[in-house]
Amino acid sequence: MEYTPQLTPQAKADIADACRYIAFELENPQSAVDLANGIYDVIFGLDIMPKRNPVWPREPWRSREVRWSAYKNYNIFYAVDDTKAIVKILRVFYNRRNV
Repeated sequence: MEYTPQLTPQAKADIADACRYIAFELENPQSAVDLANGIYDVIFGLDIMPKRNPVWPREPWRSREVRWSAYKNYNIFYAVDDTKAIVKILRVFYNRRNV
């Protein structure tokens, strides 16, 4: 079965914020473009076998079967809806920050 990745507004904002920071604060626009392309490659690669990645081990995400994948220093959190064949991208976090 092929799934359709869908980004929540918050996930889109997470990616935009990270790219904006790299492009303007770190003054490296090419790295920002590369980051966005890499994250989107991972996201759209979830169209096949999205359950290949593990469920996040902590509650409340574990019981909700929120899965995660990574690209460089970013964690991509998502949920799989088998009935609608959708991979809902929930958040994208820089994994070296304290949350």
